[in-house]
Amino acid sequence: MPQLPLTSYDCFSDVAYGGSVAMIVSDAAGLSEEAMRTIAREMAAPATCFIQSIEGDEVRVRFFSAGAELPMCGHGTVGLFTKLFEDELLVWGDANKRIATLTTPIRSSPVDLYRSGDGRPRVMQDMRLPAFELPVFDVDELAGLLGVGADAFDPALPLESASADFVHLMVAMRSQEDLHGLNPDYTGLGAFCRAHGFGTVIAFTSETSDPEAAWRCRDFCPAVGVDEAPAVGTSNGALACYLVRHGVLASDTNGCINVFAEQGYSLGRPSRIDVAMRVEQSAVAAVCVGGLATRIVSGFIRVPS
Repeated sequence: MPQLPLTSYDCFSDVAYGGSVAMIVSDAAGLSEEAMRTIAREMAAPATCFIQSIEGDEVRVRFFSAGAELPMCGHGTVGLFTKLFEDELLVWGDANKRIATLTTPIRSSPVDLYRSGDGRPRVMQDMRLPAFELPVFDVDELAGLLGVGADAFDPALPLESASADFVHLMVAMRSQEDLHGLNPDYTGLGAFCRAHGFGTVIAFTSETSDPEAAWRCRDFCPAVGVDEAPAVGTSNGALACYLVRHGVLASDTNGCINVFAEQGYSLGRPSRIDVAMRVEQSAVAAVCVGGLATRIVSGFIRVPS
């Protein structure tokens, strides 16, 4: 039975066993969609990345969770480019920064790559700017599905959706205690999200363990095949734009914001998600999300017949 190279990375973490797991399958251009879905289900990781081609600085991929194809994946991108440098498919030369292009079936996006002290790339991916809406639903129903009362939500910030590569529902919590007290009914929450068109529910608070972190969050994704993800780039990028929109984050005199978020602590997988934004006339003009990744496993996977 034929086999392909398979590598596992812990993404948005500079050490092993933190962050979010991404599986990277190399030389996957010949795989059928059915085979990719089968492998992703077998891996049962938040994301499995299938490398379709590498042409110069353009990398073509497809991302799958155990339950669906993903239009884009922040942590999968961090793992992917870490692997490409480790395997010397991309090289630094004399530079400390490179720019690549990531192409999925739906779009291409630039990826900035910065050489860290140990040679790993700090991968910063350009994210789509979200569109915001005030969705209509029963707040008490959502609270019940999250296992809390509605009084645990922070009334100062609206329950707002942000639509980019995914649709994220923003849920501000009053405190870190309330955030970690969430105990979702994942079956019910998945049905709720599908009924209202949400891909993920990202709950967050400005109370953090690291005083330099901008927020701490949990991201619930049962509608796309993952109950709770320990580190998600797309959700944190949308959340950063939401926080600028509502005056929680402000830019410096040059119109720049550089912050990081805490995630994954409720799962025992501490994660750091870096976010860089450019603000023009009080609105976000560009947002990039990224971080480091750590290789965990290297080997081969059999191709489904």
